[in-house]
Amino acid sequence: LTFTSKLKQSYTTKPIVIAKISDQTGSTDTEKRDAAQTVTSTAVKDALRELPNYVIDDCEVDCVYDDASGVGAHYPRVHCSVQFTGSSVAGPQYLLEVEADKC
Repeated sequence: LTFTSKLKQSYTTKPIVIAKISDQTGSTDTEKRDAAQTVTSTAVKDALRELPNYVIDDCEVDCVYDDASGVGAHYPRVHCSVQFTGSSVAGPQYLLEVEADKC
């Protein structure tokens, strides 16, 4: 993810690995999905808070896994909602930019 400050300085997080549902512990698919969502939410939050110069001093992240219907198949998606709660990111902010590599 790339965050642009109000001073138009850009900061890019370390790579964030999206947790696989199948790698999680739990007795049901729902428990495994919930665990993966929590792991990914924590990874995004930690990556943003670790940006240099404390540009993001605090935030809340909620990631949700769902499926999109495609031609003859379902495709997994991840949606993350980020709320900036720290004093260094008070007020309106630029949108986060997603930097993605092919899987």
